[in-house]
Amino acid sequence: MQYTNVNGYLLPNLLSTDTVRPIGRYGEMRRQFLENHRPDLLDQLLLEDRLNQHLSQVDEEARQAVQECVARMARQQQVDEALKRVNPME
Repeated sequence: MQYTNVNGYLLPNLLSTDTVRPIGRYGEMRRQFLENHRPDLLDQLLLEDRLNQHLSQVDEEARQAVQECVARMARQQQVDEALKRVNPME
């Protein structure tokens, strides 16, 4: 474990700063869910220094699922770039 000297006291570095990844909307929603419904899992992820990685992964997977869903709906409704140019409101 790494320690930081603060005014003569050695404090453990509980969270590493070298693997900080951005967390988007869905990652924040997952964090709120963990806080409200699974505090034990949240504590475990924090202690193992995997929370940021977990939230980032959840956010990435959710964004991909939304993109796939929007693309599938566009194909079903026969929406393409030509239709958007000709009649954007349709």
